[in-house]
Amino acid sequence: SIVNLIIRPPRISYGPEHLGPTKSTAAGREYKRVDTRLSVRQPEKEGEKEIRQYFDVSLFAPLSKYKAGATSLSPAVPTVLYVHGNSGCRLDGLDLLPDLLPLGFALVLFDARGSGNADGDFVSLSARERVDVQTVLQWLRSERSPINVGRVCLWGRSMGAATALAVGRDDPSVAALVCDSTFASLESLCYELVDQVVGVGLPRFMVTAGIRLVASSVKSRADYDIYELKPEEWAASCYMPALFGHGVDDDFIKPSHTQRVHDAYAGDAQLHFFPGDHNALRPPEFRQAAALFLLSTIAGPSTAGRTDHIFPDAAADIDSPPRARTSTPYVSRITDMPVRAIKAELRSLGVSYDDCIERQDLEQRLADARAAPPPS
Repeated sequence: SIVNLIIRPPRISYGPEHLGPTKSTAAGREYKRVDTRLSVRQPEKEGEKEIRQYFDVSLFAPLSKYKAGATSLSPAVPTVLYVHGNSGCRLDGLDLLPDLLPLGFALVLFDARGSGNADGDFVSLSARERVDVQTVLQWLRSERSPINVGRVCLWGRSMGAATALAVGRDDPSVAALVCDSTFASLESLCYELVDQVVGVGLPRFMVTAGIRLVASSVKSRADYDIYELKPEEWAASCYMPALFGHGVDDDFIKPSHTQRVHDAYAGDAQLHFFPGDHNALRPPEFRQAAALFLLSTIAGPSTAGRTDHIFPDAAADIDSPPRARTSTPYVSRITDMPVRAIKAELRSLGVSYDDCIERQDLEQRLADARAAPPPS
């Protein structure tokens, strides 16, 4: 049961109608969706003949940003690539459309191999999904892309968050990461899953032997090594800004996993905990905070209050989006935050802390910044 949970969780099947219309209008602006199929050469198993596996990709962007309607002077479009979880598909990212498109971002969704309508029998919890993301990035940055892509950010959930960290380690051109509910290492997650399935109290050597059996079965059936999947280690080689989030009621991947990865992260990083379990809908406050974090990263912290001078055609939609300055429950408790995280959030809010000497000074500065009303 643990092996199936890892490599073949429930799989979603859907039709094109579930993606919604290819064109839509919101706040007076027209948006368009373009679908394509990409492929990856994949050896089924080491030594076997290569096959080509296909997966579906959807790009959402303002109609004016597509190359057919854009001019040579049109600015590059900042883009968010969403990476779904192990039981998910590209439909999961549709929830982000109202948070990202009004800020001037394009949004890209795809079915990783082994998920949704893509080819492949198994998921690999980032081992092969990493290649899928790199394939999408190559397409976006090529002449075949329907838009002129600017800086690209990754937004991943669960397996997708681990995948985002794997790509961030290898591709420093990625502008920023949003990592929702990542695991720290697949091995440590397997130990916790064994405890859940068979109960706490087994001798450690028996649990270790069970994990080895799980690893052997995963390698035999899905051809990847669970001991190599270590986002906590990858985080130490990621330097782009990152925002981490986790549901406080998650009993599948415990919040401590995200805490560990956040603490190991080499670049500036924020940490947000919010109500909900592993599969719960994410609070709008968290999604909005993450979207504004990406906007701030792309265009600078001063844009948290206005977008018109960065994305001129977004101004009609959202002149003053709500700032991520709040003390609502989704925001990390300041007393639980590492100093580095406090400084990172202050920088994201455009607040100086050079005169803060003690930790309590930093905590008070951040508390005041969160409580301050957005600029008029």
